[in-house]
Amino acid sequence: MADPASIGRRHHQALTEVAEILERHDPEIGERIRKANHGRGIPSPKKTLETAAYHAECMLSLAQLIDERLTPKKRGRPPKVAQGRSSS
Repeated sequence: MADPASIGRRHHQALTEVAEILERHDPEIGERIRKANHGRGIPSPKKTLETAAYHAECMLSLAQLIDERLTPKKRGRPPKVAQGRSSS
Protein backbone atom coordinates (compact mmCIF):
# COMPACT_ATOMS: atom_id res chain seq x y z
CA MET A 1 0.00 0.00 0.00
CA ALA A 2 1.21 3.50 -0.78
CA ASP A 3 2.26 5.79 2.01
CA PRO A 4 -0.22 8.47 3.15
CA ALA A 5 1.94 11.31 1.80
CA SER A 6 1.86 9.84 -1.73
CA ILE A 7 -1.88 9.34 -1.53
CA GLY A 8 -2.30 12.93 -0.32
CA ARG A 9 -0.20 14.29 -3.20
CA ARG A 10 -2.17 12.29 -5.76
CA HIS A 11 -5.46 13.40 -4.22
CA HIS A 12 -4.37 17.04 -4.37
CA GLN A 13 -3.22 16.67 -7.98
CA ALA A 14 -6.49 15.02 -9.01
CA LEU A 15 -8.61 17.72 -7.37
CA THR A 16 -6.50 20.39 -9.07
CA GLU A 17 -7.02 18.80 -12.47
CA VAL A 18 -10.77 18.39 -11.93
CA ALA A 19 -11.12 22.04 -10.86
CA GLU A 20 -9.13 23.24 -13.90
CA ILE A 21 -11.23 21.19 -16.31
CA LEU A 22 -14.50 22.38 -14.78
CA GLU A 23 -13.40 26.01 -14.82
CA ARG A 24 -12.39 25.70 -18.47
CA HIS A 25 -15.97 24.76 -19.36
CA ASP A 26 -17.67 27.31 -17.11
CA PRO A 27 -15.73 30.14 -15.42
CA GLU A 28 -18.45 30.58 -12.79
CA ILE A 29 -17.67 27.11 -11.51
CA GLY A 30 -14.19 28.21 -10.50
CA GLU A 31 -15.66 30.86 -8.25
CA ARG A 32 -18.11 28.42 -6.63
CA ILE A 33 -15.32 25.92 -6.04
CA ARG A 34 -13.11 28.59 -4.44
CA LYS A 35 -15.99 29.58 -2.16
CA ALA A 36 -16.23 25.97 -0.98
CA ASN A 37 -12.87 26.50 0.73
CA HIS A 38 -13.46 30.12 1.74
CA GLY A 39 -11.47 31.58 -1.14
CA ARG A 40 -8.38 29.46 -0.61
CA GLY A 41 -6.98 26.83 -2.93
CA ILE A 42 -7.42 23.11 -2.64
CA PRO A 43 -7.46 22.10 1.03
CA SER A 44 -4.92 19.81 2.60
CA PRO A 45 -5.98 16.14 2.75
CA LYS A 46 -5.56 16.43 6.52
CA LYS A 47 -8.55 18.81 6.62
CA THR A 48 -11.23 16.26 5.93
CA LEU A 49 -14.30 18.51 6.15
CA GLU A 50 -12.81 21.18 3.90
CA THR A 51 -11.68 18.56 1.42
CA ALA A 52 -15.12 16.94 1.45
CA ALA A 53 -16.81 20.31 0.79
CA TYR A 54 -14.40 21.07 -2.06
CA HIS A 55 -14.91 17.62 -3.55
CA ALA A 56 -18.69 17.87 -3.24
CA GLU A 57 -18.72 21.27 -5.00
CA CYS A 58 -16.61 19.83 -7.83
CA MET A 59 -18.98 16.89 -8.21
CA LEU A 60 -22.06 19.12 -8.14
CA SER A 61 -20.57 21.40 -10.80
CA LEU A 62 -19.67 18.40 -12.95
CA ALA A 63 -23.17 16.99 -12.62
CA GLN A 64 -24.71 20.33 -13.62
CA LEU A 65 -22.47 20.58 -16.69
CA ILE A 66 -23.35 17.06 -17.76
CA ASP A 67 -27.06 17.68 -17.17
CA GLU A 68 -26.96 20.84 -19.31
CA ARG A 69 -25.16 19.03 -22.11
CA LEU A 70 -27.23 15.84 -22.08
CA THR A 71 -30.72 17.19 -21.48
CA PRO A 72 -32.47 17.25 -24.86
CA LYS A 73 -33.34 20.68 -26.12
CA LYS A 74 -37.02 21.33 -26.72
CA ARG A 75 -37.84 21.69 -30.38
CA GLY A 76 -40.59 23.37 -32.25
CA ARG A 77 -42.87 26.15 -31.23
CA PRO A 78 -43.73 26.77 -27.64
CA PRO A 79 -47.29 25.69 -26.77
CA LYS A 80 -50.00 28.27 -27.23
CA VAL A 81 -51.08 29.96 -24.07
CA ALA A 82 -54.80 29.58 -23.50
CA GLN A 83 -56.36 32.95 -22.87
CA GLY A 84 -59.41 33.01 -20.68
CA ARG A 85 -62.54 34.62 -22.04
CA SER A 86 -64.43 36.98 -19.90
CA SER A 87 -68.16 36.41 -19.86
CA SER A 88 -70.15 39.61 -20.00
